Amino acid sequence: MKFCPRCGSKRVVSVLCASCLRETTPLITGTTTTKLTLCPETKKLKWKGKWTTYPTLRQGIAAYLKDTLTFALHAQPDTLTVTLYKEHNKHLDVDIIIEGNLENKHYHEAYHLTIPLAKEPSTPQKHKDYFEGTLQLRNPTPHTKQFIQNLLLKSHPGVHIAKTIQRKNGYDILLSSNKATYQIAQALHKTFGATIKTSTHLWGHDRQRSKHLQRLTVLVKIPAVRPGDVITYKDRPVLIQTVGKTTYGYDLSRQKKISIPSSSLDEQETLPIYETSIVQNQPSVYVLHPTTFQPIPLANTPRSTAINTPLSIVLYKQQAYTLPSTNKAKHTPSSNYTTPLSAQKKTRNKN
Repeated sequence: MKFCPRCGSKRVVSVLCASCLRETTPLITGTTTTKLTLCPETKKLKWKGKWTTYPTLRQGIAAYLKDTLTFALHAQPDTLTVTLYKEHNKHLDVDIIIEGNLENKHYHEAYHLTIPLAKEPSTPQKHKDYFEGTLQLRNPTPHTKQFIQNLLLKSHPGVHIAKTIQRKNGYDILLSSNKATYQIAQALHKTFGATIKTSTHLWGHDRQRSKHLQRLTVLVKIPAVRPGDVITYKDRPVLIQTVGKTTYGYDLSRQKKISIPSSSLDEQETLPIYETSIVQNQPSVYVLHPTTFQPIPLANTPRSTAINTPLSIVLYKQQAYTLPSTNKAKHTPSSNYTTPLSAQKKTRNKN
């Protein structure tokens, strides 16, 4: 009959009984000395140079232990549960239960561990007028400010606007976070095709953290061009369709879609857009000139050439270009649209 050579028990599971086997070959053979850093405000944990957020501190400790514990050779740990932990100034006392398999035997073991702990210095409370970053917004639209507020609520809930200063062609927004200021500027660049320029300056020193304090200033210029506007690009009229990191437009002379670097939109002037109609379709298509009321030929071909078909046109170098009718409903008429003079003329003729 087999018996345990260590304690004499007859309930042998391998060479030893279950109790002696756990004592001589436990699932956990050691722990590393990696220090765990805790942020008292956000409850984030950092080890091996990486900050991580967990729903509870208990789950964070369990993840830390799985990453830093040394298990026995051929051990297959299944679950690790933190049953109790107590926070001290420089360490954590932790009780855990770990279950797993070793040499085809199931183990259920309890351990008491001490984890070296460091705490991040607490950040002083930021008053309502405190700011770090300045977002210098130029050529904004009503949608731009709402976009920034939505971005703050969604991605930067702890950041507040300290002050908004009205400027000649925009406004300055003072934000309580340099990081949020830069990320918002990047979002404006990607969404609206804005150009950004950054600068920093030293304004103080944090003795508690032993670091210099800097303020970030970001100049954000949003192109004055909007979707639906017509500009001149490479000496051709182009209808702007989307404005973003890369701007896309419709070349009216070549009647094809093109891409335009957003940086080239800063100094672009828009062409007035007129409403008129077709007055002749043979041998060529003619429309009524919006100011002289004389028939002029179209430099490009409209989708429909029926008489009296209403068209939106632009005039460039004494030539008329029609805007594609498929894009007309997509773009809200801006201030570049003029009073439909052809319609006024028809009204006068009726009277």
